[in-house]
Amino acid sequence: MSDAVQFLRAWITDPMRVASITPSSSALAALITSEITPETTPVVELGPGTGVFTRALLNRGVPAERLVLVERGADFADMLRKRFPGVGVLTMDASDLGRDRTVSTASR
Repeated sequence: MSDAVQFLRAWITDPMRVASITPSSSALAALITSEITPETTPVVELGPGTGVFTRALLNRGVPAERLVLVERGADFADMLRKRFPGVGVLTMDASDLGRDRTVSTASR
């Protein structure tokens, strides 16, 4: 299935989860990531969808092991794991990052 079809299907299923009816272009991803270098890592990408920004980051030299993707949609997360081996993928809502504090700051 093409990225555009998968993206549109996800949008139809849950439009509040997917902010657009089409994925961003590779030209837009290259422009937005143009100032990111391997030296500015680690990078956390929120809502990577089909991975167009992920691919741009990797093309800019960001090491896979210094990139973490936070994707709420299990379908997109599974695709990202297959598409970008070595990149960390968390299947969760980005708004939940840092909420589970199992170690209190007083005990550190």
